[in-house]
Amino acid sequence: MNITEAPESGPQKRGIAVTRRYQPKDDPTDGDGRNLDRVRLLMRLFGLTISEVAKAGGVSRPYLSRALGGSLVPSPVFWRRLEGNLGGLVDQRGSQFFQIPVTACEGDLAEGLGG
Repeated sequence: MNITEAPESGPQKRGIAVTRRYQPKDDPTDGDGRNLDRVRLLMRLFGLTISEVAKAGGVSRPYLSRALGGSLVPSPVFWRRLEGNLGGLVDQRGSQFFQIPVTACEGDLAEGLGG
């Protein structure tokens, strides 16, 4: 046999295709999916990026992206770390959450503010 020729037949596995890509499980969620829903809600509510949330949870952006996409079940360590850092993450966000109109202050509040 020449080195450029491949053997006619070799060992082959039948049924499952070989792939290098990660194949998700049937239902890879955090149980009922509520934690992932909460993360999505917080990201939208407070204008957080996936990178900011991943950093707070101590994971990479691709890890969190796969978790939000449903192809990865986040570890309990991730959830604990994220919950512990969530307050700081919300405090450091770059946008204002409440829309507060500029109005004249009256009473004790105005005096405390120098008004």
